[in-house]
Amino acid sequence: MKMRVIFLTMLSLALTGCASYTANVMPGSQFSAYRRFWVKSNLDDNHAIDRLLVQTLKARGYEAEHGPLTMMPREVQAIVNYRDRWAWDFKNHMTGLEITVQDVRSEGQVAAASFVGPASLTLSPLEVVERLVRDLEKAAPKVLEVPL
Repeated sequence: MKMRVIFLTMLSLALTGCASYTANVMPGSQFSAYRRFWVKSNLDDNHAIDRLLVQTLKARGYEAEHGPLTMMPREVQAIVNYRDRWAWDFKNHMTGLEITVQDVRSEGQVAAASFVGPASLTLSPLEVVERLVRDLEKAAPKVLEVPL
């Protein structure tokens, strides 16, 4: 009985340290078809996530810049929006990041990716951003099934 309690305690501690990543591409879309991205800066971003997104996109061969929408050049094909969440536990820890990619012409959402992790997980914001962008590139569009 005592071993069971110890085992369940250890299992619950192990599971609380897990992170969740998801990436979805809308039907009929492909993330890698876009070459020029504009990362819309958030005024409440105190961790320069917009710069990390630009750095990661450029490292993967895309053209990317960041700033407010009023500064966006005409040749941009997709807008990247993001929302980050942080927790304090003797230092700041990223607990969540949501990225959405929107087509400039159709204004429709092309892709979305998210990260959710506990404050005890010590991943750098750059690691999270790189993983989400990589997952967006790999994600295949979901096929909608229509029942007959």
